[in-house]
Amino acid sequence: MSQSAVKEIERRIKEKPAIMDELPGLVWTRRVKKNVAKGPTPTPGSTPQAFDADGRILRCISILDGPEPTNLFGPPGAYIGAPRIVFYCLPQQTEKDKMEAVMVNVIDLLRGKSIPVAAYGAAAIVSIANRTQFEDDVVIPNAVSAELSLQLDGIRWKG
Repeated sequence: MSQSAVKEIERRIKEKPAIMDELPGLVWTRRVKKNVAKGPTPTPGSTPQAFDADGRILRCISILDGPEPTNLFGPPGAYIGAPRIVFYCLPQQTEKDKMEAVMVNVIDLLRGKSIPVAAYGAAAIVSIANRTQFEDDVVIPNAVSAELSLQLDGIRWKG
């Protein structure tokens, strides 16, 4: 869709202390990636603040733009190209419960709201296209993740 939608979602989430207080690993606009560098310079593209000193994931969110991965509707991008929000945490039930509350707050924050989607004043209304349950993350060891797939409806152009 557009980076303007991702940035607006990020801005709105960061403005909510009730959400941010539960995200010690912060909010990212790229995939969460461990720093594997040995030294003061982090691995390019890594998100070291999303992990504790022992390399365990901290509760955090990634807001990703672009097509969904392969799903029942077809190959990548076959179904939707709107932003996805990935919620990461440790696999303990207490952590999943905290992130479930964060997810509910994010849904309440975004659903039905108008957000910019492109230059020249285009905006759309956010709806939730899909929501997954927490499952073992396929990339980050000892972490679980869940996703919200957003749908941006009714794009309106200014002037």
